[in-house]
Amino acid sequence: MHDGQSGELARNRKPATAYILLIALLLIASVPLLADGSASATNPYESVTFAQNDSPTDPVYVTQTENSPTALTLFSDISPAFSNPGYSFVDWNTEPDGSGTSYSNGEMFDFTSSPVLYAVWSGVYQTVTFAENDGPSDTVNAIQTDNTTT
Repeated sequence: MHDGQSGELARNRKPATAYILLIALLLIASVPLLADGSASATNPYESVTFAQNDSPTDPVYVTQTENSPTALTLFSDISPAFSNPGYSFVDWNTEPDGSGTSYSNGEMFDFTSSPVLYAVWSGVYQTVTFAENDGPSDTVNAIQTDNTTT
């Protein structure tokens, strides 16, 4: 048996079905595709923050933002350039005192997290020669090389 209401209801469903189909097609079209045509989810962007770390209150930092494994910015390419007079750059570390996870200069990083990497510095080595100097022909010397105050 057919009544007027169920026919009216069926006619009203057609536009709603078409609308849902249109939304589904738009969603499918917005999914990025790989070269082989398969769908790929886009990774979120993450940032690594490089901190100069030449003092506890050092405000100098630079960020690198990526969404796939990428080499960390080389120390020599950091801009503005980091410096710590009297010290040489060693590597990066997740802790300011170098006790965390170390990352070498230009190491591949997965960019699935957003850590702060602190520059690790080493004092420049200095050599001091101690001469006995007890006469003009004295050649007795002692040499000490270190990168810390001794």
